[in-house]
Amino acid sequence: MPANERSVNILSSTGSVMNTTGNEVRYDSWYGYTDGFGTISATYDNYQGKLIAEASLSLDPTNSDWFEVTESANYSSSFSGTVAYNIQGNFTFIRVRMDRTSVGDGSTYDPSYGQISKVILST
Repeated sequence: MPANERSVNILSSTGSVMNTTGNEVRYDSWYGYTDGFGTISATYDNYQGKLIAEASLSLDPTNSDWFEVTESANYSSSFSGTVAYNIQGNFTFIRVRMDRTSVGDGSTYDPSYGQISKVILST
């Protein structure tokens, strides 16, 4: 799924999932662009946890090729709203990872933990 000068959904509603990784999308370097500017917009609904944007320089990334480029605040109490995160880098791929290992026991969902409604990447 390419980003290529448009907006694309990289994480749909997380519902009752505790931890998940969104879709990896081709980023600027894949297409030969060098500015590397992008914005990630995350919509939270009574959310607890954090959201981490990760990038890769590999043309065919494996799990060990990903590194953190930005991290949301760690919402330890419920948060609702839409927040934008700017990123810049000559990356080939971008993805986001929802991390709630520090919420509750880290693996058992409770409705009070909320959800991420959507995450959009714009380039």
